[in-house]
Amino acid sequence: MNIISQINNWGWEDCSLVKIDISYDNISIEISDDENRHQVFIQCDEFIGFEFIGNWDECFIERVEVSEQGKLIEKSIEKVKKCYGNNTNIPGMKKDIKGRWYQLSITLIDGVILDIACGNIKIQKN
Repeated sequence: MNIISQINNWGWEDCSLVKIDISYDNISIEISDDENRHQVFIQCDEFIGFEFIGNWDECFIERVEVSEQGKLIEKSIEKVKKCYGNNTNIPGMKKDIKGRWYQLSITLIDGVILDIACGNIKIQKN
């Protein structure tokens, strides 16, 4: 099963956002069920952008979706091109904007959305 189907078809009800770790090249997200019996770890490698605006008091998840298209992917690539011009795929650079991109969207029950644009997504369920 591909990563899009895995994430889009997972039952996210009764889950909550526990932790977000951001490092130079990846974002790791920990999600657990309401009784903390099961955890899901999502890792977004080679991220090129993320947005999380309006976080306040809710951490319960309404839905989690992955797509190969999205506004954040477009905005991120546009910004990279503006900053680097045609120098985005010179030898030695790790990323290539011409590659495949994913947009992971985690919507909380209050409507706040965490969006991540990245080159690869891994999921681990415990």
